[in-house]
Amino acid sequence: MTLKENYDIAMRHGMPEQVPVYSKPVRYNVGLGDVWEKGPAGGGLDGFGCLWASGIGGQTPVPGNYVLTDITDWKNQVRFPDLKAVDWAEKSEKELKGLDRDTQFMEYCMGNGPFERFLDLMGLEELTYALMDEPDHCKDFLKAFTEYRIEYIEYIGKYYHPDFVVTFDDTGYASGLFLSREQYCEFIQPSHKMINDAIYAIGARPIQHCCGKAETLVEEFIREGAVAWSSVDPANDIVGILKKYGKQITLIGGFDSFGAPAGIDATDEMMIGEVHRVIDTYGPYGSFIMGNHIVQGATPEETMRRVLLLREEGLRYAAEAAHGPA
Repeated sequence: MTLKENYDIAMRHGMPEQVPVYSKPVRYNVGLGDVWEKGPAGGGLDGFGCLWASGIGGQTPVPGNYVLTDITDWKNQVRFPDLKAVDWAEKSEKELKGLDRDTQFMEYCMGNGPFERFLDLMGLEELTYALMDEPDHCKDFLKAFTEYRIEYIEYIGKYYHPDFVVTFDDTGYASGLFLSREQYCEFIQPSHKMINDAIYAIGARPIQHCCGKAETLVEEFIREGAVAWSSVDPANDIVGILKKYGKQITLIGGFDSFGAPAGIDATDEMMIGEVHRVIDTYGPYGSFIMGNHIVQGATPEETMRRVLLLREEGLRYAAEAAHGPA
């Protein structure tokens, strides 16, 4: 069985031969550099007019530089990127170079889903007030955003023919959600559902990326049509979720990316021990892929060394756990 076939079993909510490791049989991170979503490399304005800065973990919005100051005036204050102006043929040719579809899945990552984009435009405090005080205007904006997103997906389908499309939308943080579950269902879920329907329409499978403790939204992710939840942090009850929902949704993650194993002072032994914990703890339930192994080194080169170490150790240990020592 190839790594791609093994990965696909887990993505279809089954029991793979061995625990798959994210990114090995996947061409990933395609799309995360789209300048209209997160600005140009090194920082600058994105296609919505939001200002981004370059940080250790990638591009981040500059606090206080908010485009949308009055939700009732969003039609005048917010501009949407002109996707027709993108040279999709040139972009896709460059980003798909070297892709082997026989051994790799093609995954397109769409940054800044509806909640994240709202945060980028307004900031959390103003968004919180807007959701309570002007719900109809919020829904009108989200409808327009979703229409833009569907157009985006149609271009992705035409030029990339992806197997998976990931919607990055961090509604959670370390210990909970940025908004109530009721607000999520009222405002964000309709957009996610339409986005996922559009992803299915191009022949791809939708994945919901959400950092933080968002376990109370698992049933909503399933209702929206997501086949997987990626970047699942161990702050969530991963075992409990797999037991209850493993036949309906795949979990990608498990690595403690906010704890000591991911810190700059972590030793190789600490990181490898965390890989073993993830595979031993979550692998027996199926419908699980080890991922989220985001670590920090003292230099970019050291960070990359650590990422590769974790991926290769994950592959080695998963095979050993399934078949015995080589």
